[in-house]
Amino acid sequence: MPSFPLVIVASCVAGSLAAAPSTLLSAPRLGEKTPEEAAVLARQMVADVGFGSFSTVMRDESDFGGYPFSSVDLYAEDCSSKTGDLILFLSPLEVNWKNFDKNNKVSMHISEKGQDSEKSPDPLFRPRMTILGSMEKVEEAEEKTVRDCYMNKHPEAQAWEDMPSHKFSWYRMKVEGVNWIGGFGDKHYIGMIEAAVYRSAKKGGEEAREEEEKGNVLFV
Repeated sequence: MPSFPLVIVASCVAGSLAAAPSTLLSAPRLGEKTPEEAAVLARQMVADVGFGSFSTVMRDESDFGGYPFSSVDLYAEDCSSKTGDLILFLSPLEVNWKNFDKNNKVSMHISEKGQDSEKSPDPLFRPRMTILGSMEKVEEAEEKTVRDCYMNKHPEAQAWEDMPSHKFSWYRMKVEGVNWIGGFGDKHYIGMIEAAVYRSAKKGGEEAREEEEKGNVLFV
């Protein structure tokens, strides 16, 4: 695990960070300067947010073949692998489904949720990322596990299972790289995070709790 800058702060702040890991994204922090530091925040954001702009390439036989296409979709972090892949519950009626059925290279743009929006109303000041990956259908033996991951995050999606005409199925987006923008480049890391670095990173809350046990609090 890479080393990170540590700052000693009051115990009340330590308690609040340990109790609410997602605050690591919006709380005042030292700028993440390396891909390894950014990967911690990226993993935490994937776990916290649960939706993003899912993008594919329009299939050749469409009138707009070759153009990028995006729509907002829900996802859940894949709790079966714990490597930060995304689980999606998708219907073949969707344009994105028709596209990745022909070309499985996709992306998901995720932005930080609106915590502390009054402090940072400008979205360019807020962390965001584009995950690059490939789609694969979840094996039948894994479906119950990934369903539990997804429905725990999005219980409202259980209603989709009662739409047989839509033929929803489970898909995994395998992460192959992450483009991270932490804010402005003089304060935060901007650039690619390799898949291996992203996958091996601990989520921010896990790292904070470990450091709190040592008497430190991690700010990234």
